[in-house]
Amino acid sequence: MLAGGRALILVPVLAVLVTTVLGTAVGMVAGYLGGVVDAVVSRLDGAILALPPILVLLVLLHGWGYSAAVLVLVVVITGASFVSRITRAATVQVMRQGYVEHAVGLGESVRVVLAREILPNIVRPILADAGTRLAIAVALTSAAGFLGFGADEPNWGAMISENIEGVTLTPWAVVVPAFCLGTLAVAANLGMDRLAARMDR
Repeated sequence: MLAGGRALILVPVLAVLVTTVLGTAVGMVAGYLGGVVDAVVSRLDGAILALPPILVLLVLLHGWGYSAAVLVLVVVITGASFVSRITRAATVQVMRQGYVEHAVGLGESVRVVLAREILPNIVRPILADAGTRLAIAVALTSAAGFLGFGADEPNWGAMISENIEGVTLTPWAVVVPAFCLGTLAVAANLGMDRLAARMDR
């Protein structure tokens, strides 16, 4: 059981970290610069958001095979646009504050304004969304195992799939990994919400 949960913690955490960093950077730049850059990013985000995550998962797994890199890529592709949109909206709202206008008036560079004035004031919604991204990443990673990919590695999703036919005889073989999956997803979401709340104090 412990070995089956290792991949569902390490891979999703790495994937969400990459997704959050990339989506935050793109959203902040789009919100700050506006104009053509904002329009292009918004259109790309809208197009990517229309892609079902499970479809992207199946296409990449069938095309490139099962690996941690592929799972991370799936989470990044399907999640970065959500982070970008949230970050962009928060950036546009913060830019109306006087301290940002003051920093711009002093001639601070775009990098400095984004890093010192905007990012610290939008970190709460980003962290709150990261909890949702993490729960989705856990679900996608376990779905890959449930669908039979990466059969040589222990995975709670694969355990459920392999034991589902005998659930009436040995229900614990399905109930326990399913319970662990649910507990991990809920704990990840609540943990990030708590962290976001503390950052806002």
